Amino acid sequence: MTRILAILLLIECVPLVQAADDCLMSVDSYRAQSKKSAYLIIDTRSKLDYKKYWISGSVNFSSYTIKTKNYLRDKKLVLVNDGKNEESLVNLCQSLRKLQFNDIHVLKGGLPAWRKSFGDMEGDRVAQLELNTVSEKELYAIRNDPNWKLVSTQKQAGAFASVTAAQGGKLLKNALFVKREQKQKSFVKNIQQALGKGSQVNNLVFTNKHEFEKAASLPLMKKYNIFYMQNSMSNYVRYLGRYAGERKLVSNKRSQCQ
Repeated sequence: MTRILAILLLIECVPLVQAADDCLMSVDSYRAQSKKSAYLIIDTRSKLDYKKYWISGSVNFSSYTIKTKNYLRDKKLVLVNDGKNEESLVNLCQSLRKLQFNDIHVLKGGLPAWRKSFGDMEGDRVAQLELNTVSEKELYAIRNDPNWKLVSTQKQAGAFASVTAAQGGKLLKNALFVKREQKQKSFVKNIQQALGKGSQVNNLVFTNKHEFEKAASLPLMKKYNIFYMQNSMSNYVRYLGRYAGERKLVSNKRSQCQ
């Protein structure tokens, strides 16, 4: 009986994985397809963020309003955001396809991947540097995403080890610990060895800007979307403390209401 249930669960999960993969469109694929027919790029970031910088020719709609725009159903659409919450756009893509938005995709890697391939977008060029930073809140949100890895060096072992060890590693599950090297190629080689052969990781977050700049300058790292932490690991530890305290307070209030 257990074996039958396991098989049924496997059968049910396969279409979901395929659907998610089918929604994603790489920048290279977009480049090739857009030569054949025009795509409308829909940027789902907030209006405030969109006004800072945007892809030329794109439009700005919030995720929940797209389904109300019936004139979009027959168009070729590509959804894009800052690349740090791709899963939400994949879910949106799947739900819109059920509503007869038949030709809709999600740009894999988001705006960082676009900028890396096509160069600066319209708007504030300085503000576009924000695309490569990850805040404490964003880092926590992607902590268990298999497509993301946090990369740290031995010189940052103290704070890094304390976070990765906490709660059995649940607070920072997808983390890499690599040896720091003066030679750039050696440093990249250490990262690739740590990731392992055949790794499907697309996004790397470095714990400091210096290591980010070193990696970003190398052709060997072009296959990855590269970010760096907006603040230090110590800030992340403090964020976790505040976040845990706030969640505990909310949980206590809920239990009192019951």
